[in-house]
Amino acid sequence: RLQTKLEKKYQHLLWLLLNQGKQMLEQVISLHPNNLELRFLRYCVQLNAPSFLNYKQNIMADKNLIDQHIWNESKDLQSYINPILQSL
Repeated sequence: RLQTKLEKKYQHLLWLLLNQGKQMLEQVISLHPNNLELRFLRYCVQLNAPSFLNYKQNIMADKNLIDQHIWNESKDLQSYINPILQSL
């Protein structure tokens, strides 16, 4: 099926917005590299990111950090993150 000009325009806009969000997330993680919540957010985003974004390079590192340090976090954060990890 041929894409209409409107569909291409929205695809491009979506790509721009996702790329901007990706840059913002990477910037804040570079300032706080051991923040488990930020790494969990990036893990979830990268795990579900469309392949055209080419944004999957930190999945294993983030998962390893989460697995190693989740038990040092508050019980509230653990009870939030663990069920999500188990469902992925």
